[in-house]
Amino acid sequence: MMSDVYQPFNHNLTIAYCEDVTSDNKIPLSTSGIVIPAITASISAISSTLIIVIIIFRTSKKLKSTYHRLMVGISLSDIMSSTAIAFNFLPWPKDALNYFDNNMACHLIRLPIYGNTASCAAQGFFILFGSTAAMWFNLSICLYYSFNLGKMMRDEEMRRNGIELALLVVPFIVASVLSFVALFLKMFNPSSGSPWCTFNRYPQRCYNMNDNVWQPVSDDSCAIRGNQWIEDKFNIVGLSLLVIILFLIALSYIFIGVKVWRRGQTNIEDLKTNIENAR
Repeated sequence: MMSDVYQPFNHNLTIAYCEDVTSDNKIPLSTSGIVIPAITASISAISSTLIIVIIIFRTSKKLKSTYHRLMVGISLSDIMSSTAIAFNFLPWPKDALNYFDNNMACHLIRLPIYGNTASCAAQGFFILFGSTAAMWFNLSICLYYSFNLGKMMRDEEMRRNGIELALLVVPFIVASVLSFVALFLKMFNPSSGSPWCTFNRYPQRCYNMNDNVWQPVSDDSCAIRGNQWIEDKFNIVGLSLLVIILFLIALSYIFIGVKVWRRGQTNIEDLKTNIENAR
């Protein structure tokens, strides 16, 4: 961190000033912006846990079914990301307010922040890992039904051909690569647009003192973790992967629909033929 370019803000925040700023009640720093994600994420994590419990203890096939294994995979992924999201601001570094302007600091000073750089990075890691794996497991389930309904392929055949292994392993491989690379590049940091640590450089904005006034600068000279170029490239990669997943899911639905419709038409024709022959 270059002292001639950036220093943590010297926050002389008065109660009156902060009351005026926080009266704007901006999302995601408002009460609703903090409480709603915590509640919904907790419900999601609990629901995913119940799915795993039901599959293991309340079904006859337990984990012998490919579909059950995929559901456990997507549930575990959701538990990772949802639990991390439910912690909200708690894992943020305690000194985070020093790296935001006064308006943002007034919001942060009210919040329960007890973490450090490591806890923030862990939160961001589990959110990215879990959400990425969950998206790919959604695709795996669609592909499973494409093979099962479209190709009339049973679980045993998918297992012999290595299809099941690919459906189960690829989501974790993709999530691991993205998450560990981001962790290595120190890209999981506090963000002014999110109540949890996410993928961005830190601090997000750089300032230079000019005529006793903090002026924003466009370069990364003040960044102490990550940088803007990596953030931009990762955003492009993430958006590209999302588009690919949605495209393949749409193709799977179309394929399954066409196959089921054709099979239905064939059954109707066979039924008509049997009725004619019975007369």
